Amino acid sequence: MKLQQKLFIPLIFIVTLPVLAIGVVAYDYILQNSKNVLTSEVSSLANSLAPSLNQTLETTESNLRLITNSRLLQDYITRDEQRYSVFQPSLIRQLSDYQLIYPEYFQMNLLLENGEVDTSLDNRENADFSFDKSDWKFYLLLQQQSTQDIASFIEQEPSTNKYTISLGLPLAFTPVNQNNPDDAVFQWNYFTVTMYLDYIDELMNSLYVGATNLLLVTDFKGNIIYNNGLYGVPDDLDVFKTQNNVENVLIKGVNQPFYIHTKHLQHGLMLHIGIPTYKFKVAANELAQTAIMWLGFITVMILVLSLAYVRQLLLAPIYKIRHLVTDIAQGKMESGIDLKCYNDELGQLSHSILDMRSEIIENNQRIETLAYIDELTGLPNRLSFQSNLDTLIAYAKRNDAAFSVVFLDLDNFKIVNDTLGHDIGDILLQRAAQRVKALFNIDDIKGRGLVTQNSPFFARLGGDEFTLLLPGQVDKEQLSATFKQLVHDLSQAFHIEHNEVFIGASIGISMFPYDGTERKELLKNADIAMYESKSLGKNKHTFFTEGIKDKVNEQQFIETSMHKAITNNEFSLVYQPRITVDDYGLDGFEALLRWNHPEKGNVPPNMFIPVAEKNLQILDIGRWVLDAACQKIQSWVSDGLQNFRVSINVSTVQLHRADLYTEIANALSKYKISGQYLEIEITETAILKDEKSAIKKLEHIKTLGVRISVDDFGTGYSSLSKLRSLPIDVLKIDQSFMADISDDIQAADVLGGIIELAKRLGLTTVAEGVELSAQHDVLISQHCDQAQGYFYAKPLLENVADGYVQECIGKVAQQHTPHKTNEAQANELEEHQ
Repeated sequence: MKLQQKLFIPLIFIVTLPVLAIGVVAYDYILQNSKNVLTSEVSSLANSLAPSLNQTLETTESNLRLITNSRLLQDYITRDEQRYSVFQPSLIRQLSDYQLIYPEYFQMNLLLENGEVDTSLDNRENADFSFDKSDWKFYLLLQQQSTQDIASFIEQEPSTNKYTISLGLPLAFTPVNQNNPDDAVFQWNYFTVTMYLDYIDELMNSLYVGATNLLLVTDFKGNIIYNNGLYGVPDDLDVFKTQNNVENVLIKGVNQPFYIHTKHLQHGLMLHIGIPTYKFKVAANELAQTAIMWLGFITVMILVLSLAYVRQLLLAPIYKIRHLVTDIAQGKMESGIDLKCYNDELGQLSHSILDMRSEIIENNQRIETLAYIDELTGLPNRLSFQSNLDTLIAYAKRNDAAFSVVFLDLDNFKIVNDTLGHDIGDILLQRAAQRVKALFNIDDIKGRGLVTQNSPFFARLGGDEFTLLLPGQVDKEQLSATFKQLVHDLSQAFHIEHNEVFIGASIGISMFPYDGTERKELLKNADIAMYESKSLGKNKHTFFTEGIKDKVNEQQFIETSMHKAITNNEFSLVYQPRITVDDYGLDGFEALLRWNHPEKGNVPPNMFIPVAEKNLQILDIGRWVLDAACQKIQSWVSDGLQNFRVSINVSTVQLHRADLYTEIANALSKYKISGQYLEIEITETAILKDEKSAIKKLEHIKTLGVRISVDDFGTGYSSLSKLRSLPIDVLKIDQSFMADISDDIQAADVLGGIIELAKRLGLTTVAEGVELSAQHDVLISQHCDQAQGYFYAKPLLENVADGYVQECIGKVAQQHTPHKTNEAQANELEEHQ
């Protein structure tokens, strides 16, 4: 008997006996696990159904609070005069709108304190308009309810045998004619909404619960609201009436036992999901059959592996194979192997090792090529490009030659990648590379790819970035014509898998030796020129110039300097008065940001604000402006100035990324001032970027007493009808409307139309950029409320604004000539600006 056979017999007992023991234990485990899995599924199903069942009730709760908190309902309840003639029709319309949106609310009642119906809407055909509900059980329950909590009541409608649920809330208001708060008498009312619970049938029937599961919805009294009708009602379902959520309790059903999971819903509803116990054994048997198959497979595999291990007892051939592998690992690819049994398994293994050696030799050659070639496009890659650029620089220095370095970035490639997928994007990169190669007559790369002194070199850096080396080509006029053609070629449609794809190209060019003599400098300058093309609208080519470099350096300098500007107190505010048009009175100031850089002097806002918005430094700057403005408001209020406000500009970034409400609330609290003194100015664009979110934030801010104004109206997407839905108080008309109003009747009529419509919307109008007396006269004739501009006063330094305020304190501004600062103040202001 061979050694392999001698070892095989004991291996059978060693392997199979433990496997059989494991199988017995595994079956018990599978049975218990099947129970756990199925009951867990029922629990998960209950948890997933509960939110859907609760959603309608939660929506009704929200609507109930919206109705009871509405100003209209409060006025209706608290005002005796003209209550029914003026307020009740509006209230009924409001409630009718709710019934139109939520037709399931078949009855809505406003009850008086004694239970009589004050106002009622009922959309049923056989509507119940009884006006005395003092014996209604739900009314008696509401009398014991807190005004903060919503009460509910489930009952069965006698006429239809349908179950209904009523939600209600007690209301307590102080009448408007109550003068003494200490002796306040509360006026009690009750508002109720009633709807059928039929929606539960519709919802549950639309959801998949399982063909053999029991599903019930009951109220806390055990009344069945919904039953899927598979097994009837379990005998002892009453045990769940007074318990909290119940998980996996065994109860007796109509025909068989169930494991029941009960979950309490809102307002006394309960969801019961049950699974018959026979399903546990069915599932366990299915899993057991699978387990037996796997155990058999594992047994066989263990035996096979054990036998494979036995074969390794033939150590001599294995030592030879190990020696061969060691030589291959050390790079000695010429080594061979000599086995006596060359045709057995070990011989085949040695053959495989020799084949592997051949593949390693080929792969080493391929790796050397791939290190310099982009696998997707077949172009030289970044490493190859850098190596060839260094070679070309060395050649150009030795021979006084010139060449161009070109950066090419595909415009809108990311959009294609994100919308059509990476596969389409990869094909697009290949097609774009082919168009570039066709224009410059570049052949396919073989091997590493080497630049020559007479032909272009084209490479892919990565992503959608490509580079070109153009030896000897530095004629800008000729190159410009070539790159215009390249932009045109790349702008033509690409047809890829039934998709018509359009992209563009932004190109930047630097030249050796004019724009640099080292690789790093040439690449940086070509990259700068490429981004200049993007900033000019994309789909262009740009040659590097020192002017472009200065522009980039200037932006970098501004960005770096802004990090220190707040700490070094380089920012300041100037204040431009806002004048009431009809009497030259002071309504307030607009706080304008100024930056006095220690080296650059006064930096215009249009230079640093866009940079600050881009890198989000505008958030810190905005907080500083808010704090400084509130501090100045506190100072003027302390000096005795009243009935004024200071407006500050809020950028789009602040509105959508900062917690503006908290920042304003903290600033008002810090300086102990009322929100009535503060106004924030936003642009139409800032609101329309995310209209719903912006409106919600602005409404929240208005609760602080802060006024909201739309700045520069008329410069963006101007829509007076859109303004109707915005929570704003002031409309600031852009100064571009002021230019021709004194000479052009049509321009004045346009302005007048804006002012008239704004007034109909209840908005205060402010004209910006008023510089002439004739413009002021037109504003008077068009009944504009307020104005600001150089005609009235320039933006004032803080100390000059303080003097201006002192002149206004205690006076009624009735002047007919604009305020003039003295010559010294004007000179000081002009130096600052």
